Parts: sequence; structure tokens; C-alpha cells
Amino acid sequence: MVKNEVDWLKIPLTDKKSYLNQYQLRQLFWPKALAGCLVYTATSGSTGLPSYFPRTSRLDWQYSLILENFLKQSSRGPGPTLIIIGFGMGVWIGGLITYQAFEMAARRAKLPVSIITPGINKEEIFKALAK
Repeated sequence: MVKNEVDWLKIPLTDKKSYLNQYQLRQLFWPKALAGCLVYTATSGSTGLPSYFPRTSRLDWQYSLILENFLKQSSRGPGPTLIIIGFGMGVWIGGLITYQAFEMAARRAKLPVSIITPGINKEEIFKALAK
């Protein structure tokens, strides 16, 4: 094994029950990770109660790189692109991070992207698209 190589099979599986719910938030992060400006978001709670956690702009930036590649490689053609984010826009991670990352990616790449965030209500999504 190469020095500093990780044996991924030796890393224990973790989930909310065996890890996140066993420790207080400050025990789950490096001390400096909880310093400075943080945005708190939550999981949807689809597997039980939501988990709340902080994220920094670094996570948004990392996700924006993926979405920038998606925008550049998609078959959308040369014209403007409308992004409709149908995730919940409250505290939940999906809507917030997707909005932030698409905006960052479009600005960085100077792409003609418009973003609207009607949320999860199907009627509102179609209304926004029509208008």
C-alpha cells in the first residue's frame, strides 16, 4: 500500500443512527469548522427526523463546479437556459445549495442562465414556467 493511501474497506459505515445522532454537533466537526460565517441547512427528514448541519461557501463552490460542467456539457444548445429548481427552498439542503451553486456556476462561466425557485408545489412550477 502506498503511504497515505486509505484502505476504504476498513472505514466503518455511518448513518444518522450510528453516527450523527450519537454525538453533539460540536463533536462532529473540527474546531475551526464551526468558526466564521455558517449557513445551517437540514436534511429532509425522509428517514426520520431531519438532521441540521452547518455548511460553508466551500461546499457551494464545490457543487457549483459540478453544475458548471453540467451546463457546459449538456445538449441545451447555444441559447439561454432556464433553471427551475423544484426542491423545497426552506432550510433544506437540496433547494438552497442547488440555487447557490447554479448561480455561482452561471456567473463564473458567463453563461446565459436564468433561475427561478418555485419550490415543490407542482402548480407553482407550471405557473412559473408559463409566466
